[in-house]
Amino acid sequence: MVTLSYVPEFAVTSRGEARLTLNLRVSAPELALDDESARSCVSLSAVIDKSGSMAGSKLELVKRTCQFVLAQLGPKDKLGLVEYDSEVNELVPLSKTSELFRQEAAQIISSMKDGSCTNLSGGLFQGVKQQQDNTYLNWDDLAASNVLDDPASWVMVDDASSVSSASSLASHLGRANLDEATALSNPLKRMRHRNVPKGSKSRRMFGGVAPPASIPVEKDAVRSVFLFTDGMANVGLCDEALVAATKKLLDFEIPIRLFTFGFGADHSERLLSELAVSGGGQYYFLEKEEHIAAAFADALGGLLSVAAQNVTLDLTLSEGVVIEQLHTPFKCTETAAGGRTITLGDLLSEESKDLLMEVHLPSLACDGGIDPAQFELGTLKASWFDVTTSSLQSCEMVVTVERSERLPEGMEPNLQISLQRARVETVEALAEGSRLADQSNFEGAREVLESCLKRLVSLVSTAQLKGDSIVSAIAQVLVADLEEAIEGTRDVDVYRTRGSKSMRMKGACRSAQKCDFTSPSSLLPDDEDEEVTRFKSGSARQRQSKALSPSYP
Repeated sequence: MVTLSYVPEFAVTSRGEARLTLNLRVSAPELALDDESARSCVSLSAVIDKSGSMAGSKLELVKRTCQFVLAQLGPKDKLGLVEYDSEVNELVPLSKTSELFRQEAAQIISSMKDGSCTNLSGGLFQGVKQQQDNTYLNWDDLAASNVLDDPASWVMVDDASSVSSASSLASHLGRANLDEATALSNPLKRMRHRNVPKGSKSRRMFGGVAPPASIPVEKDAVRSVFLFTDGMANVGLCDEALVAATKKLLDFEIPIRLFTFGFGADHSERLLSELAVSGGGQYYFLEKEEHIAAAFADALGGLLSVAAQNVTLDLTLSEGVVIEQLHTPFKCTETAAGGRTITLGDLLSEESKDLLMEVHLPSLACDGGIDPAQFELGTLKASWFDVTTSSLQSCEMVVTVERSERLPEGMEPNLQISLQRARVETVEALAEGSRLADQSNFEGAREVLESCLKRLVSLVSTAQLKGDSIVSAIAQVLVADLEEAIEGTRDVDVYRTRGSKSMRMKGACRSAQKCDFTSPSSLLPDDEDEEVTRFKSGSARQRQSKALSPSYP
């Protein structure tokens, strides 16, 4: 069951008008690693760049990674695969990952060959469409009817049945103007659909036999798209136009998470990170080839450990209480009397989200009552879909703070608040450092980063003196983030090839409170606190997936 908790910065606050910082926390329950029935099914579309720059070891590692993803999914999950260069090919239609399908899909994945340019928008749109069509194929249905046993009886699909991508995208985007849709989809004119890769040299599923009837994907499925590229989009929509079109495409009744994976120095980190934000997912910077499998494993492990879906928080405030600032990257809507509704999305097994909130408290009348007094700040309610019971659930708590005429001497701030403030400041410093470095002001960027670093080092010292090993360890991770960012702004070449991408990925991770996928589980101390381990390396399922992935350190 999802749980709620909170902590104020100071144990006691003045009865007069006062400002107070609180940390609100929502935490998901733990799912057993070996209990497949306790999780929702995963519906995943992998969109793979196979342009000419992918030739050689890169494409071979990507193929091995796709094979790994295929092996990790269970029999109730679904997988589809889209490959793209200058053209787009739905290589594997979204299908149930039964043993029969695995064997066929594995051979088709192995047949992938490098091509020409990079039609990133075309590949992405087809991957999203795979999920939004909301149906999958169960190839076991053909095996059950013995169709696959007799190739002479196969009914082959006519290539003429492939649809025009312009009209398809026009309908998909709800556009009345076909010309506008055609302009958007021009790079997709040769998009291939389902089991009919028109003119394609790629293998067809089971030789091109007519696919079984489509089946609706389960309502509680965790739907996602993985988009991989090693270069710049140079065919089709690019940059802001692509982000705008993707946001429109994802504005859909069925939530779909978009994860982007950028390999090497030549991809646009700005584009991929903005696409990931638009899809509520995560951007991964893959500096080395061995990072490809680890990043896919990290993202996949997260999907396989979703414990609570569509989590929302509703904060109702008492009269006179005003929220001055709420630090969160999640969608936040103001409600009646200044309250807030925060949309958190999905929570992984054991995952927590912290929301740092600064409030203004009204003065309490001095009526000779009890001092100190418990002041009711408001009510916090969480609502979510519980994957273990397949039901809607909710819980709530009253948030109170102690207020007094006389404040105790020598009160010190709660270190948990100090840590969350440091995390927020780190995210802000990384964003400002990136902005300055983008303008070639590397000295200014380093000054911003070093100033934040100095405050973090002080927090580490304070936590160590007070014996708080958890705050100390997590703060040291943030210290390492800033030190890496400072090194990444050393000069223009370092910033372009590595620094800009690493800073954007780290900033997004710390903002959304996601782990850094490059932390090897095998190198974590045996006696490390579980909260610290999750901060570094994610859920137990993520750590397990990364440890099993090809070429993981």
